[in-house]
Amino acid sequence: MAKKSQPPISIRVLLSRDRIVREVEETVPAVIRIKGVKASGAPLAYFILIDRSYSMDGAKIFKAKQAIGRILDMLKENDLVYIYGFAARVEKVVDGLPASEREEIARRVIDMRLGMGTNIYKALIDVSKDVAKVSRSGKVSGVRVIVISDGNPTWGPKDPDKILSAAQRLRIAGARGMVIGVGNDYNEQILADIAKMLRGHLEHVDRPDGLEKALAEFIGTSKYLSAKNVVVEFKPTPGVNLVVYGHDYVHTPRGTIEIDVGDVGYREIVDIPVDIIIPPQPKGSRLLGTLSARYIEVDGAGEEKEARYPPIAVRVQSVEPREIAAARVSEEAQTIVEAAKAALRIEEAMRRGAEIDFELVEELSRSTLLLGESELYERTVNLQEALREKGLEPQVYKELLSVITRVASGRRREEEVREQV
Repeated sequence: MAKKSQPPISIRVLLSRDRIVREVEETVPAVIRIKGVKASGAPLAYFILIDRSYSMDGAKIFKAKQAIGRILDMLKENDLVYIYGFAARVEKVVDGLPASEREEIARRVIDMRLGMGTNIYKALIDVSKDVAKVSRSGKVSGVRVIVISDGNPTWGPKDPDKILSAAQRLRIAGARGMVIGVGNDYNEQILADIAKMLRGHLEHVDRPDGLEKALAEFIGTSKYLSAKNVVVEFKPTPGVNLVVYGHDYVHTPRGTIEIDVGDVGYREIVDIPVDIIIPPQPKGSRLLGTLSARYIEVDGAGEEKEARYPPIAVRVQSVEPREIAAARVSEEAQTIVEAAKAALRIEEAMRRGAEIDFELVEELSRSTLLLGESELYERTVNLQEALREKGLEPQVYKELLSVITRVASGRRREEEVREQV
């Protein structure tokens, strides 16, 4: 009998506690964790959109061009590169050259000229059409989109909903991406919404020198694909419900709750924070539901096949009140859920223009410290100080929204690994 191959991803559930009190309605915070454990060397397509409006003149456009030239060395030789410069008009600078042609790609980027206006809607529409063609061609196993901008839409449609609908076309075509806002004049809410639509985050870069680091971190996480189009499926037992934070989900007619994850990279971790709402239960081991996933597996040659992750039973022990103290507790799961809730509450207040609750920012800071996220911890500590000293001025607002979208995405790289497959 042929040995069954291991799935390219692993899935586990971290319950904040494994016991509940019998005959009492309970809410148990938990984390559904997906990790890429097998790497495919199949090619990816990188679509990079660069704001080339006059406001990018000087260090911004220079550092953007320089950063793109340098990160080309991180790509696989057979990855395809598409680069667009957008002002009032959209210019296709590089049209699907393999990354091995680094010198030619860099030359074309350097030759890109500035123009008047910022038409981000047209840029997203044009790129979504090309992404759809490339995805259908079978030449690549996945698509990555990077948007770099320093301003507001000044040409073409400016309505945020219309711009977001253009970004949705990219998502439907299978793209995953990130958005980089440069300086302090860009429209952070529009860029953050585009980033979330692409299952990514907004990265605030105060100074152009930070562009290379932001690009390199994204490529380091997404360079090798483990599985694409991942959809987590939770089938709850009658009466049990799931509240999901930071990820799109739907209740299907089949009674399952489906969570859209998208592509998962090699050594990438995607944490999905949830609350499991449990109706009163009799004593004993109780099944809360069954967790599974469907996805597309890609081999080294780029061949794709639909696959399913083996079902996982999610259980708790329903016990007497005196026995609850013996519960096994996961502080990690509790902290991840608390961080996600705090981030989403801060974002909601920002959208409404309400006053920011400093306690929520402090909670976010404590959570990143407990989780060992040293960079995010440092950023949240700095944000606390800035909020006290300066209030919610534009730079602070942008940095806060950047941190929030990073936390809400639930994505991080497990560790630095050798770039070898």
